[in-house]
Amino acid sequence: RHPPHFFLSGFGLLRLYIWQRAMLDDRQLLRRYADDGSEAAFGELVARYVNLVYSAALRRTGGDTHLAQDVAQLVFTDLARKAHTLSANLSHEASLVGWLYRSTRFAARDLYRNPRHPYTIALLRSVPRLDRPRRDRLDPGPCQRPARDGQGCRCL
Repeated sequence: RHPPHFFLSGFGLLRLYIWQRAMLDDRQLLRRYADDGSEAAFGELVARYVNLVYSAALRRTGGDTHLAQDVAQLVFTDLARKAHTLSANLSHEASLVGWLYRSTRFAARDLYRNPRHPYTIALLRSVPRLDRPRRDRLDPGPCQRPARDGQGCRCL
């Protein structure tokens, strides 16, 4: 069995080598942004991970695309703000992906707890909340029809 690059021509192999050498890891890009303010480095990080952050945010917000966009924007804003400390503390074993995913979880949680965007506030206010009498009407308590074979309620 041949390695994946076996079938590349000389020019294709050279392009692959140059691409691998030119591709910086996340720590280097983050450090370049933190130290020099390189927008290209930050843009590369965003391009690499925007789909991951957005899809995680979409799952956390229950499929609401507007809220997921807000969460993704908050995560990358936090990354830009914390780039200096994060680039210093990020080790070889720790990954930026883990930080981004955890930050997405926290941002989605905080968005529901403390909404800032007018759309989010209006959306969360439109969700009906059950008061005590309505909740009691919807949950009548234990089932009044026990199962005949002694296995418990069949209503569940």
